[in-house]
Amino acid sequence: MVTSNVKEGSKPWWMRGNYGPVSSETEALDLPVGGEIPSELHGMFTQIGPNPPEVSPHWFLGHGMVHGILLREGRAVRYRSRWIRTPHLHSPSDDPDHPENSPANTNVVVHGGRILVLEERHLPYEINSDLGTIGPVDFGGAVARSLTAHPKVCPASGELLAFSQSRAEPALTFYRFDKQGRCITSQAAELQRPVMIHDFAMTSEHVLFLDLPVVFAAETGSAVPYHWDGKHQARLGVMSREGGPISWYNIDPCFVFHTINACSIGNRITLDACRYPTLWEGGSENFTSPAMVHRWTLDLNAGDVREETLFDVRCEFPSVDRRLLGRPNRYAYVSTMVDEEMGSIQHGHRVVKLDFVTGTTEHHHFGVSRYVCEPVFVPRSPDAEDEDDGFVLAIVYDRARDTSELVILSATSPGSVPLAIIALPERVPFGFHASWIPADL
Repeated sequence: MVTSNVKEGSKPWWMRGNYGPVSSETEALDLPVGGEIPSELHGMFTQIGPNPPEVSPHWFLGHGMVHGILLREGRAVRYRSRWIRTPHLHSPSDDPDHPENSPANTNVVVHGGRILVLEERHLPYEINSDLGTIGPVDFGGAVARSLTAHPKVCPASGELLAFSQSRAEPALTFYRFDKQGRCITSQAAELQRPVMIHDFAMTSEHVLFLDLPVVFAAETGSAVPYHWDGKHQARLGVMSREGGPISWYNIDPCFVFHTINACSIGNRITLDACRYPTLWEGGSENFTSPAMVHRWTLDLNAGDVREETLFDVRCEFPSVDRRLLGRPNRYAYVSTMVDEEMGSIQHGHRVVKLDFVTGTTEHHHFGVSRYVCEPVFVPRSPDAEDEDDGFVLAIVYDRARDTSELVILSATSPGSVPLAIIALPERVPFGFHASWIPADL
């Protein structure tokens, strides 16, 4: 139960409005639906993010709650929300560096028959399809303390590629797990200094790491002890998926929370991501400069990098067809950043389809005071031939009514009228990442 005697106006922005937590776990059956849910959607849409039972010192540190909407045979069968049961839920200050004391608030990934909840400073936690917590996962002892919140599942091999970071040595460790979750590669690498690496990328042959100027500094006094250091050389690192040395390529200063995709074409690698020109110059509680879609093209023979901004769209939370991860993709779907502010940061109120071939965009406007979380692309079927033959799902918050909905769009024409709008029994706080869990897990 969320309890607080602090007045709403005096709370930090991540504890107010729809950033603020809901008070309890909820369950509802047979949700009201406007329009028609496509019969091909058989599985569960999840959204995860901070939902602290008490006041949290930072948005990134609030304890995680996962929200799941089960779809089957054209029906919204069930909504359920559950806190992830880790030691952090009731005692977040007790040994916060213990590998199992995770806020479990950032991402949900399916691999090896397991549903994993991830947050980058601690071990992942496994949950079941009813959102009940099973326990921490150390991959048979292969992972000692932490795993990235953004591991990549290779669509060709079924392998899980991931990394962990430490403020001590070694600074970075790359992991490769087979499709059953057994560790087959563990490769340590040194960085210039401890930095924040939230995401990375993969191609059919390589993994790419981002060594960027958001650096660790204990003296910042922030609950998240990182800050911008423009003197730190920004670099992209390329490593074989088999392990081995990293080749580094200098790039212009920036920060990236989320990559879109990467691919190898001959001796060139392209990496697309949502790029911030700077981040946290005024402290880690402030998000000031919006991100835009950026491309780096690395020439492995010449050892150089070309950079370019691809779309005039302020955006975050990109989604692609996961069947094309590590391979060339034509489309991506993002949530936009807009002028109207909520708290200290700006939040999206459109979903935009990006066409990397034509350079064009298609927007879905949700309306005034309606804010969208991460969009997720779901193919119509596992063997759908066209890359955009499927659906885009996202939770939308209506500030005027203080309610949330799950909206289903056609991926082929997302600007059209929604295929279905599912009314949820409570608002879903702005969180971090959404996922689609197929029924045949």
